[in-house]
Amino acid sequence: MLLTTVVLVMFCSFCTATEDEKLPQRATCDCDYTQGGCYITEAAPRGYYCRCIYYFLWSCRGDALACTDEQMEHPVPKHCGGMCLTEECCRAALTPTSGDCSGY
Repeated sequence: MLLTTVVLVMFCSFCTATEDEKLPQRATCDCDYTQGGCYITEAAPRGYYCRCIYYFLWSCRGDALACTDEQMEHPVPKHCGGMCLTEECCRAALTPTSGDCSGY
């Protein structure tokens, strides 16, 4: 039993991913509530856009969603370019059933 544990520990020490092989962290963004609705307070990074969601009693959250490959072709639209806090970027993430940009 001890030998099996030692062998597994030795094997696993070679299994760690290098810095280049690590999966990227999940992108984030954030939205807050102001009188009337939500607005982006922390923009999504390049390659993502931020959808503001009104969820409970004057509270909003942001969901970072990946832009499609087609959206990332030149020229990259403003809402996928990263660091966008404008109403235009917020509205680009709206769907008929999801999202709130009424705080601008």
